[in-house]
Amino acid sequence: MIDSSDFILVVINMSYFFYLIVCLYFLFFGIKKIQALKYGGIVKDKNVDYSREKPKSINLELAFASLYYCSNIKRNTLKKGIIGAYLLKWANENKISITDKGNKVYHIDLKDGDFFKTDIEQELYDMLKDAAGSDNFINTSEFRDWYKAHSDVLDNWHGKILSKEANVSLKPIAEYLIGLKKYLLDYSLIDERRHIEVKLWEEYLIYAQIMGISKEVNKQFKEIYPDYSKREQLLELDLGGTVFNLMIIYLFFLIPLGLAIPTSIIISIIYYILNT
Repeated sequence: MIDSSDFILVVINMSYFFYLIVCLYFLFFGIKKIQALKYGGIVKDKNVDYSREKPKSINLELAFASLYYCSNIKRNTLKKGIIGAYLLKWANENKISITDKGNKVYHIDLKDGDFFKTDIEQELYDMLKDAAGSDNFINTSEFRDWYKAHSDVLDNWHGKILSKEANVSLKPIAEYLIGLKKYLLDYSLIDERRHIEVKLWEEYLIYAQIMGISKEVNKQFKEIYPDYSKREQLLELDLGGTVFNLMIIYLFFLIPLGLAIPTSIIISIIYYILNT
């Protein structure tokens, strides 16, 4: 026969175990799914067809917000991708220049900045200028160092994009972009893509940058246009984890785990005292 104190001990420990499981599920899946419900849910790759047509009139802010809320692409990938996408867009328009120095190091000449920018673009350009200093030149490692000291500024910038597009129907945009991702990643269709004009490829590369598939798409681009003079390696920005992610792990995993272990020890000690 099971002693009542043994039963209580088992119940309490099992409760903490299931609590941890729920916290982990919420951490990795729940938050995103709950947010996605507002916009119609997560778009899964298997549920969309290829998007072969020219990209619709989707600005980068909309693309970022739709994929952030309605796709399974990692959010840190998207946060890095949107920065690289703007840099690539400006480079294609000859507003800045990007030079690949190898080993994932890129030299960026911000030039004079005398070109039209949206409010979001202006904020990003100002952050890059601040990181570059007076010479208007910056490399990716310098920007990474700047981010470590100003992560809240860049995180607020991402938040402004998301809040700005909060009332837009995002799921149809996500469906189109996920379809484009599938199309670009299907290497068996490379012969079909040989007929795509360079200008359209440049647009594809920008969206590929946001979605974190720039390396694969750029490889195809170079195979199709090996002599393209404006070709650049796309930026592989590595800003590291965000403070937000560290706080979520702390709040929803480490604290419950920290409580569960000493609580179990205390209960075990009390049980031992009562039965000796």
